[in-house]
Amino acid sequence: ERLRTGYSRAQALKAVNSLMLACAGEDVFATLDLCLLDLYEGRATLDKLGACTSFLLRGDECEAFEADALPLGMLPDVQSCSRQIELETGDLIVMMTDGVADAIPGGMEGVRQAILSARAQEPRALCRSLIERALRAQRGAAGDDMTVMCVRIVPTGARERRRAP
Repeated sequence: ERLRTGYSRAQALKAVNSLMLACAGEDVFATLDLCLLDLYEGRATLDKLGACTSFLLRGDECEAFEADALPLGMLPDVQSCSRQIELETGDLIVMMTDGVADAIPGGMEGVRQAILSARAQEPRALCRSLIERALRAQRGAAGDDMTVMCVRIVPTGARERRRAP
């Protein structure tokens, strides 16, 4: 698996980690939540370094993927938690920052239930729904960054067919 730059995931993570460690004397670190989709092989690879729990919604099941790896820039060796998922049509991958996850009442189970309750929505609407729920719980004021990304796996041409009259 190579990124567009020609580097493998492991090489890219090591390079970024080395750059962050080179910022001597500063506390410089960053969480990483990486999802690489291989639509030809029908698989996703998730890498996590200090990042919030991600979810795979398949039908009526919502599976959490969490990792205990430290963020980039903390240690000389990068040890990401990686997971491969064989994708199926209709799968929805949901990734978010901890600002969203921590704000939704009920912890990770509350987040899981929020995803399940909005699962029929298009990915953009689901993202908006999760952020609005988090903001309501914070009385409209975000206490931390709030970002949500959703990807639904659909067959080639499905978007074009849906828009046709």
